[in-house]
Amino acid sequence: QGDPQYVMAFGEALYEVKPCLKAYGETWSQEEYGHPGFQRIYIKLKSFQRFTETWATLERCFADGLFDIHVDEARKAAQSACEAPIIRMASIGGGPAFELLAIKLYFERIAPGAILELISLDLQPSWKQYVELLGFKFIHWNIYDGNLLETLNLEPGQLTYVVISYVLIYCTDDQTMDMLTSLLRDDKVR
Repeated sequence: QGDPQYVMAFGEALYEVKPCLKAYGETWSQEEYGHPGFQRIYIKLKSFQRFTETWATLERCFADGLFDIHVDEARKAAQSACEAPIIRMASIGGGPAFELLAIKLYFERIAPGAILELISLDLQPSWKQYVELLGFKFIHWNIYDGNLLETLNLEPGQLTYVVISYVLIYCTDDQTMDMLTSLLRDDKVR
């Protein structure tokens, strides 16, 4: 088990075979997500997909004017030598933070000087080391627990955006849907 070649091969097998998908209808178990060999192959393969999908989504949002306010605020802040307002984004089921890396690089391009606070929330605690190496905050969190703003210690209006990736397929119960609805309706998340 301590042999790196074995760990890598076992991780690749978990990634390819997806034993939990066949047995339980979920892609991988938390134990499988936490396996170092699995994480190696996951980062190697999924990084491109999740980064690219996020970048494409950001381009569509920008084209529709969603980020105009941030571009204007960053420009005004630069002209007046003040700090731009903080843009807080939380990635639910964010794993190793590929989406957050795309967001960081995209905003550096469209709104230089924008202040970003990027947070990855995930059920698998071992993603923390990767998230922090990228310079982002990690919070171990289960979407079924709800109370996202409370978990982040924020008030309504302080969380700008929520990114929900693949984990959305698990958001099928009323409690989770109520939380997501509340984020948009009551908590002023865009």
